[in-house]
Amino acid sequence: MENKKKNNRETQKEPITECMELYWCHDYKGRSFSYEEALKLIANFHGNATPGLVMGVKMVTLAALERFNVNTPFDAVCETRGCLPDAVQILTPCTVGNGRLRINDMGRYAITFYDKTSGRGVRVSIDPEKLKLWKEYYDWFFETKPYSAVNYDLLMTEIRKAGEDVLRIHEIELIV
Repeated sequence: MENKKKNNRETQKEPITECMELYWCHDYKGRSFSYEEALKLIANFHGNATPGLVMGVKMVTLAALERFNVNTPFDAVCETRGCLPDAVQILTPCTVGNGRLRINDMGRYAITFYDKTSGRGVRVSIDPEKLKLWKEYYDWFFETKPYSAVNYDLLMTEIRKAGEDVLRIHEIELIV
């Protein structure tokens, strides 16, 4: 199944790239959001459009919402407390309150979504090697300089331009 998806994605690279430029993320109900709409959605939920949430909604869309349909019973495990759990709660039916979002704070900016019946899923995280191509993004993410020295506008531009290209995606299978 993985090879089929990979081959499909490779042969359809141009339409997917064009589509990704039209929207930044989408939710489990099928609503698509442009980058600007995503910033408003994030700010309404979180209080402000933080860089972590901007990349988080991209991660959630790529990890869960492009792999599971609305009828698939999926859960999420988040490996950080910072921002990423909010991205899950904004775009999916998984929340801390309903027990479908669990947080195991391991200090990693990563999320796993899995089918509750089969255990099959996907884990998405930031790829440090790919992130090196985006200096401000890298420095902010790995805190190599004080936050006050980060150029916020450049950071947000780099997050937007990098999109899913800085993400690492692994198919997983849990024992359920």
